[in-house]
Amino acid sequence: MAIICREHRLLFLMAPRTGCTAVGSVLMEELGGEWLPAEDILDKKGQFLVQKKHSTLNQLLKHKIISQQERSGLTTFTAVRNPFDSLVSLYFKMHRGYQGELSDPNSWVHKVPGYADDLRIIRELTFDQWLNRFYPDLPFYLKNKTANAIRRSGKLVLGRQSHVEDAFVHGVDFVMKFENLQQDFSHVLKMAGIRNPPVIPMINTTDARSEKDYRALYTPKTRRKVEVYKEGVLREFEYEF
Repeated sequence: MAIICREHRLLFLMAPRTGCTAVGSVLMEELGGEWLPAEDILDKKGQFLVQKKHSTLNQLLKHKIISQQERSGLTTFTAVRNPFDSLVSLYFKMHRGYQGELSDPNSWVHKVPGYADDLRIIRELTFDQWLNRFYPDLPFYLKNKTANAIRRSGKLVLGRQSHVEDAFVHGVDFVMKFENLQQDFSHVLKMAGIRNPPVIPMINTTDARSEKDYRALYTPKTRRKVEVYKEGVLREFEYEF
């Protein structure tokens, strides 16, 4: 989903694992924000077309939840996070945090194609095993360090829910960095004419995450895989291991 603050002409796209719940709470409680869409939009199979919490600008426009004319009058923003850190957070959310959702047939995990299956699989996997499963070995490309060659080959297989950055940052006016969230958020609000930007609270942290230093979980092999698969994000936003 997104949050729109019509008075301040702001549209916030809630990219997963970037502090979006905390930012959204500020927009909703202090700046007149509204959910966009107000409810999940599902297809005939009961799966997400547009998710209430995590929707991209393209989805909002495609399904006519917002018009191009209205979008042109808004400052649209989202956030990114270091992929190395974000993947560790995703692993612990899936491995521990979301497992209880499987027993609820109405849970969102059953509305994302294949996600419930991924949750069942990940229960038995270490972080290293999971990353190697969803980021297949590409010996030639890894050896030659050519992410562009992977794209040209058409053989790039992406793990579900781990490749969200491109979709959320596409078409936005400003991208905040999770590692600098308060400062970037304040910058966006000041651009919108808000003189005293509120403080972002600590909400929805990954409590199930036992390893705080993401570097400790990577091997040379998995580090190199992320460097190849996430090459664009790492380069564009100047992230490093």
